[in-house]
Amino acid sequence: MANIAPQTFVDDLGRKIFLAKPPTRIVSLAPNITETLFALGVGDKIVGVTSSCDYPAEATRKAKVGDVHPNLEAVVAQRPDLVLTLPLQTDVLSTLEHLKIPVFMLDAAPPPMPISMPGPPICTRRESAGTPDLNDCSAGMDPTPPASMIGL
Repeated sequence: MANIAPQTFVDDLGRKIFLAKPPTRIVSLAPNITETLFALGVGDKIVGVTSSCDYPAEATRKAKVGDVHPNLEAVVAQRPDLVLTLPLQTDVLSTLEHLKIPVFMLDAAPPPMPISMPGPPICTRRESAGTPDLNDCSAGMDPTPPASMIGL
């Protein structure tokens, strides 16, 4: 959002959101969104978070604007120029839109399965195998990565 020109963005629900300028006062209504904003280096632009937003530690020092059900008065009191959230209840969304507060919804739906990985399979050496051709998974290699490689 480093652009100076006004832009229209499409959120994860297909709604168009117009921003006249880059946001400087952001309210985050989900812990994962708050963490991502801090990771992106824009924590200084966050003016409100939920009571569940406790990471990083700086998030605990931001104004609290509710929990699973945002407190609309607390949100509006922060004078946000952007609210980032997971899908909201219709009445909350319509109130914020009526007040001309842009709401960008991020849908946390899981990716479609199966996830295909690019490239050839990862081959690991079997204990009983000799020195197989590393380019040939059938030559004494197990195409399944060891549990340590996949976080198990």
